Amino acid sequence: MLKKMKIIRDQFTITTWLLIGAVLHGVLSYILPTHYALLPAVLTLSLRSIHTLLQHYGLINNRAAEGVVRGKFSAQIPDREGNTPSQPAEHEVVVLHLATRSNHPLGLWAPGYQQVSKYMQGLLADLSQNSHENGFLGSTSWMPVSERKTSNQLMVAVYFRTYKDVYTWAHSPMHLKVWKWFNNVSRQHPHLSIMHETYIAPRGHSENIYVNFHRTGLAATNTKVKVDESAEKDSFQWISPLVDASRGALRSSRGRLGTADGADNDQYKLVDY
Repeated sequence: MLKKMKIIRDQFTITTWLLIGAVLHGVLSYILPTHYALLPAVLTLSLRSIHTLLQHYGLINNRAAEGVVRGKFSAQIPDREGNTPSQPAEHEVVVLHLATRSNHPLGLWAPGYQQVSKYMQGLLADLSQNSHENGFLGSTSWMPVSERKTSNQLMVAVYFRTYKDVYTWAHSPMHLKVWKWFNNVSRQHPHLSIMHETYIAPRGHSENIYVNFHRTGLAATNTKVKVDESAEKDSFQWISPLVDASRGALRSSRGRLGTADGADNDQYKLVDY
């Protein structure tokens, strides 16, 4: 629900929201005495200011820090059986950027755009449900805020184990169904747009580091693995790729690429987390 509210918020410019607020205040001023009409805005700003101060002084939980993983960590992809890599960047990783936007004055309320969003969610749901077989590692969604006046572009960074997994998925029934649908509907609604970019990082050609950060990008993924091959009904569990990067080879960029032992980071005399 919160995500949908943020998407709706970004369909309008700041000036539009200010004008909406001005109109609402004008309506209240017409209905109520002026000092009563100002009351909702004054109370809201006061409560938010008090809430911010309470968080600042540690008297209540800091919402801005929710989901943050303290310390220095890296995302190292486990194998298909869930085993931790024996060395950094041991496995290939493929990043697929999928994006859609509406080039229409109505933004996400443009004809056909709701169906695009629905099909995008369906693709991700299908990937997640069959991730053990299709090599899907996870995804992170983004909304570019500086490219256009309004942010009605949705982008998803999707992570796969290998390019073969991407190619196989691209020819799966679900993806072909969506691709066929879009080719038909885009003729009727040329304001609908989609794109994708694919980046292949072979073994030893990718690295990442996060310090006091929330789980995002590759760190937001989880690997689905079988926990009991002998069971009559498949049993799965999700494995997080997060590992401590405050010591060992993962301390340095070269170490995370598997080309150093991490000692090259010591010359900078950085603080260990």
